[in-house]
Amino acid sequence: MTHLFPYRFQALARDILFSTDTGDFFTASPAFLDRLVRGDLDAGEKAFLRERGFACEEPGDFYWESYRHRLARKKRIGATLSYVVLVPTIRCDLDCRYCQASRARVEAKESDWSADTLARVLAFLDGLPTDRMLIEFQGGEPTLRLDLVDAVITHARQRFAHTRFVICTNLNQGPGAVRDLLRADDVSLSTSLDGPPDLQQKNRGLSPGRARAFFRALEELLTTFGPEKVAALPTILPEDTPRIPDIIETYRALGYPGVFLRPANRQGFARRLLGHGATNQEPWPAAWRRALDYLLATHRRGARPMREFGLETAVRRIFSPNHTAHVDLRSPNPAACDHVLIDHDGTFYPSDEARMVTRVGVADLSLGTVRTGLDPARVRAFSWSQMADVQEDCVHCVHLPWCGIDGIDDIAWHGRADPPKPETHFCRQYRAVFDYVFDALVSCDPDRLAFLSFHLNGCFEPTPFVGPFRHDAP
Repeated sequence: MTHLFPYRFQALARDILFSTDTGDFFTASPAFLDRLVRGDLDAGEKAFLRERGFACEEPGDFYWESYRHRLARKKRIGATLSYVVLVPTIRCDLDCRYCQASRARVEAKESDWSADTLARVLAFLDGLPTDRMLIEFQGGEPTLRLDLVDAVITHARQRFAHTRFVICTNLNQGPGAVRDLLRADDVSLSTSLDGPPDLQQKNRGLSPGRARAFFRALEELLTTFGPEKVAALPTILPEDTPRIPDIIETYRALGYPGVFLRPANRQGFARRLLGHGATNQEPWPAAWRRALDYLLATHRRGARPMREFGLETAVRRIFSPNHTAHVDLRSPNPAACDHVLIDHDGTFYPSDEARMVTRVGVADLSLGTVRTGLDPARVRAFSWSQMADVQEDCVHCVHLPWCGIDGIDDIAWHGRADPPKPETHFCRQYRAVFDYVFDALVSCDPDRLAFLSFHLNGCFEPTPFVGPFRHDAP
């Protein structure tokens, strides 16, 4: 007797895509779905379902135990807090028009860690039961308080056997502010690069001279340390989507292996600029697909291939089910379990976006302070909202095994954590990404398959991933 595991399905161009909670999938004809629903499958089709991870012969057999094991691994979230985002100051020396952060002017008071807050942050780090630690310094502009950055780095290296540090900076202080820090193997840098100089100047509120100074600083650091140590991310406004090819070519010219094309979020001060998202601009999913078409077309013309890291994350989620590097794309996604943020005043937040939503008064998403500790009740309440598996819209979605949930983004865009998910900014964005992947997989277009292969393993070859994807009726 064949027992089916829970499954979902969605129509593609001509086939039906099936998936299970473990992330196993295949495509088949609508006729196969009809037979599956009626229970009218032959022995070969039942064997196919078992081999694809969709069924077992009886509870406790190999297929049953394999399914249980893979599901447990997929849903497991590390219980060790080993990634901490620190905000030593919210003061900033730029005035970006789309600022998504919670910034204060350079001359602002009470916008940095006090000596007591620093001591309590270090004590919090001391109490974590791990010998590995990734610390990311956000702001504001953390290089305005390099003394606090240095104090944390020095302490963490003594406390943890394995350390990594990322400094997020606008480079307005020049390359000298971070050059010495970057000489250490465990320190890297991330900056905002929105595209060619005119876009950088427009979006970052820079004069032409300061824009040129930014590029000189970035190029100097890239020459010395390489893109592996000096990362960059664009933020793309709706009005700038026609400039995406220019953005890509800026990254290519600087030697970056790829680019993470990110639309501006309705966070922090960007709320005033983006409004409620109702613009006459091209919807982001359509602009993103055009960007991928451009990347593939330039490769065909002989240009150096480049990744789009949003697509890479999605492909890895599908073909490496335990890949959870992008915390938005996982469910459950509990708060303060393996990562947390500590703000300039010592307040805990589940993420950088959560503190932005709180600062502009939309919702209080704080989780406690370094003085009082994490609040278990608030942590539990937030964590429950971060489970796509209990959302009535998500439980029926074929993409659920690879997708996640972001209640913070929902609050930022829609003013509530429980809007109908298919209507949310988050769902529309990631549904387009996963639809692109599966459209390419079933297209039989060798160029598109090679493009996916390049994002998965770095090889531009239309080799099979894991087959067979499609069930062909006898």
